[in-house]
Amino acid sequence: MLCFFIGATQDALATPIHASTQQLLRQAQQPVMPYVPAQVGWKAPASEPQNGASFQGFNTTEILRNAESARVRRALLLQLATPDPRVLLAFGSGVPAPHPVKV
Repeated sequence: MLCFFIGATQDALATPIHASTQQLLRQAQQPVMPYVPAQVGWKAPASEPQNGASFQGFNTTEILRNAESARVRRALLLQLATPDPRVLLAFGSGVPAPHPVKV
């Protein structure tokens, strides 16, 4: 492990690249490749026939079930976030908690 850290802190032994002006000009004159996104296997939504028979409407029971579970979660979070007055009094009274008896 120590050898790894010592080796990682040493200078790199790679040879630096010294580009000539001709190489830089040649690279600048090359045409830029256009970005074309791949669409292999993609089926466009516009290619599907648009008919009204596939519309299923709103699923009312699912919407109401989700609303009821949201109400239950909200009530539970409110109950958890409300502090217990007895605990607040215990913290505020300054009475230390009893220590366990050592045998």
